[in-house]
Amino acid sequence: MRRILECHHLLGKVDDRALLIFYATLLFILIGFFILILSSVFVWYSLKDIIKAFTSNEIIYAVELSLLTLISPTTLPIVVGLPIAYVLSRSHFRGKPY
Repeated sequence: MRRILECHHLLGKVDDRALLIFYATLLFILIGFFILILSSVFVWYSLKDIIKAFTSNEIIYAVELSLLTLISPTTLPIVVGLPIAYVLSRSHFRGKPY
């Protein structure tokens, strides 16, 4: 983060308000694209077809598999890493800077 702030001078004197307007404009364009893409689905397909597609066995299995692969790699570092981090922060050993 410090390096980003140090490189901020390369942009010249940029007003915080101008950056806020710039990022707000980018966010507005991005949200507009998402709305456009999602609305195009409803233009080409009926609501009944969309509900039928989302309740199919393949989609349900894909969502379950995605959730499983999302939860597994997330919980393992938390369960293993938090106790190790606690022990390392509380213990004193050679090479620890403080």
